[in-house]
Amino acid sequence: QGRQTERAIHHLRQAGEKAKARSAMREAMYHFRRGLELVAADAGSGTAPRLELDLLIGLGPAQQAVEGLGSTGVETTYLRARELAAAGPDRRALFTVLWGLWLLYNQRGALRTSYPLAHELLDLSRELDDPGLVMQAYHALWPVAFFHGDFAATLDFVAQGEALYDAEKHRSHRLLFGGHDPLPCGFTFRALALWLQGSEAQAVASRASGIEMAEGRGHPFSQGLTSAMSNWIWIFRRDPAALRPDAERLVALARAQGFRQWQAYGEIQQGWALAMQGECQAGLALIDAGIAANRRIGGHVAEPFHLGLRAEAQLLAGDPAAALESLSAALAQVETNDEHWWEPELLRLAGDCRLVLGQEAEADKTYAEASA
Repeated sequence: QGRQTERAIHHLRQAGEKAKARSAMREAMYHFRRGLELVAADAGSGTAPRLELDLLIGLGPAQQAVEGLGSTGVETTYLRARELAAAGPDRRALFTVLWGLWLLYNQRGALRTSYPLAHELLDLSRELDDPGLVMQAYHALWPVAFFHGDFAATLDFVAQGEALYDAEKHRSHRLLFGGHDPLPCGFTFRALALWLQGSEAQAVASRASGIEMAEGRGHPFSQGLTSAMSNWIWIFRRDPAALRPDAERLVALARAQGFRQWQAYGEIQQGWALAMQGECQAGLALIDAGIAANRRIGGHVAEPFHLGLRAEAQLLAGDPAAALESLSAALAQVETNDEHWWEPELLRLAGDCRLVLGQEAEADKTYAEASA
């Protein structure tokens, strides 16, 4: 009976991995969870802990794609997996689990937790002497460096990860690490960092390379992530005409695939583009819906940026007091997250609001703080 159960679990795990490979994430979740039910029913088996760990490691990225990278369900999966991995001898499994936890905390905006965890991943990958895992450690480091506002470190981490990346060897990594290909992700963060350093032409080129690479992989979640983040370039460029069709394509992809987080990002982007083109109330409705949807799945990283987009739309709609309230919330979230990359722009916009409200002395102080 025990061997039959193990065989059934093995086949369910294989079915889950095959479903992930073709981006059928809900189907994958079904197979992994069915396997976990069989493990629970045979908990006395000596192989149960390892079988459970393997199933949880398989389940995590599928959950992240469907439920959101920072969802409570994902947290439950990875905390249990960490408990099992820490009790066993497989340090590679522990790396995979810690990477999943890193992504969870990063998406929640808990950068004070995710940054040291990313460095822990780098230490562990070097201990294991595995270039692929070292590459994935840099994959963890470049987003947290970016959100902290350290653009030079972001570019360095992307360059080091890119040097270790092998498309054939690392093809399966997207099944284990965040459900997406690391190199388009890296090109996207390179684009954002380059723009904010003032290298605008290089940023646009890096964005295009990331989009082309993600589409070439034929992997929907990689496409969604790359589009969701790289579309920010059009916001930096103040180009709603370029953003609007790209945001619409992102929302269509996310809806078709059930990617709730990227749908929320796309709706926020659509809303900003509409507001910039004069449809302020329609734009604000979309921005508010996207922010609320992202919060429901634990997505608090980039919330200061999104609140800043709402404030900009509110200011255009003729409500500087509401805009200032949004910016106050955004700046509070900056401190909560320790997320400083967009802070100068939030302060500059707060200065604009105070100027419109006739608070000239306060506006001057805010502009000075933005420039500090």
